Amino acid sequence: MDNLGIATIIISLVALLISVISLFFSQKYNLLVMGQVEMQIRKQINYSRRNFEQIAIANGMFKETLDSAIEEYLNSYNEACQKYIDKKVDRKRFRKSYEVEIRNIVKNYHSKYGAGSEYNATKKVHDDWFNLEK
Repeated sequence: MDNLGIATIIISLVALLISVISLFFSQKYNLLVMGQVEMQIRKQINYSRRNFEQIAIANGMFKETLDSAIEEYLNSYNEACQKYIDKKVDRKRFRKSYEVEIRNIVKNYHSKYGAGSEYNATKKVHDDWFNLEK
């Protein structure tokens, strides 16, 4: 093998090494982004929950406001479930974090999750996790 052949092999190996390193760092970056999405989901849900609880204390004095707060609360979970469905979050961690909450909100607001529901993502995730007949 001549010097040109050896140089070609070395250059190819260096290019392969750079590609592997780039792949490794891109996967790490994706995990970082997923973590940020998870934090944003939790922040949004916590904000909605506080808002919901403050308005619920007034209980009935401002029915329209209470209805709006419930809608915002349920929308937060629906958006989180959309991220889960789109695989923009760590699916195992998401389930571990939100399994009980999603089961409870679908149970507590079952009338919102019937046919023609606006909260299709939450309903889909709930059914995937809890519908034993699937």
